[in-house]
Amino acid sequence: MLKIALRVLPLILGICGTLAQGYIPSALVRCSVDDKNCFKTQAEQYVKYYKNGIPEHGIPGVEPLELGALNFRLGNSNSPLQMELEATNVAVANFGNGLIVDSLQINASATDLTTPFNVIWKISFPELDINADYTLKGKFLILPMNSKGKLKAKLTKVVVTATCFNQPEKRKDGNTYLKIVKIGATESIGSIKINFTNLFKDAELNEATVKVFNDEFSTFEGEIKPKLMNAITRKMKSVLQKLFDVMPYEGLFLNKKVK
Repeated sequence: MLKIALRVLPLILGICGTLAQGYIPSALVRCSVDDKNCFKTQAEQYVKYYKNGIPEHGIPGVEPLELGALNFRLGNSNSPLQMELEATNVAVANFGNGLIVDSLQINASATDLTTPFNVIWKISFPELDINADYTLKGKFLILPMNSKGKLKAKLTKVVVTATCFNQPEKRKDGNTYLKIVKIGATESIGSIKINFTNLFKDAELNEATVKVFNDEFSTFEGEIKPKLMNAITRKMKSVLQKLFDVMPYEGLFLNKKVK
């Protein structure tokens, strides 16, 4: 789900940012509600120009996608690796740089501001790189671990299909804006490889432990993926909502008419 999370954010940013008036690159244009190719192109262009955010509107960037801190309890009594892991300063690189929009569909009305605005997209990433600082306590076989260092993870061939559900709401300024209700998605990943530095002072033991971690990853993914996915979804929702909050729904489409 991690991946899912990863692909969804830039995508929506592209859709909406592309339509915002007054602070988008001249290369971007608003689209008719039924013009899928136009939305796809604008999504790609938006991420290209605004992957570092829109500071004047308080909208953070997505390259890298910064997730903050995550905590995991990994392994069980039958696992050669058991640990309590805290990852801080978690950042997903190539989220904005590597995003490919495979398809994008808008489900909305261009004439009725009261109807939901939903976006369905399929995006992919050749590679995603996660970087973080870590601290952990645990054991490898019978050897105790109490370590701090750097954590790196590489994900390849990430494909995500997601839907962002949005509900229009009238606000005090008299305009209608979109409120994100939820983001749901499914994903597939070609491979995942994780590396830790400084697990042990002995380089060979450190390498052997990392190998076991990757060999046994299926044992840990049930704990890692959901938490990582939730973190990405929360971040995406936050960034997208800030974008929606400065962009009235009335001017979203090329052919939008207030009913």
